[in-house]
Amino acid sequence: MEQPPILQDSTHPDYVCNLHKPLYGLKQSMCQWYVKLHNFLLHNGFMQLQSEPTLYICKRNSNFRLLGVYVDDLPIVGTSLT
Repeated sequence: MEQPPILQDSTHPDYVCNLHKPLYGLKQSMCQWYVKLHNFLLHNGFMQLQSEPTLYICKRNSNFRLLGVYVDDLPIVGTSLT
């Protein structure tokens, strides 16, 4: 392995990244990605709709955010994203 040309480190030219838990190519990778995303969203104030489990909503004061999960796309709609 070698560093990509755009990310070369002149102080450590022989260093490369080592993945401790590669997920790409595994059958369960999408499931694990969704579990991590689900936990992150719940931890950050989103609630999963019972009628549509791929849709999350977050309401704070008068602002709301809707986040849909479709494979690897995350469409976001809301009154304020700040």
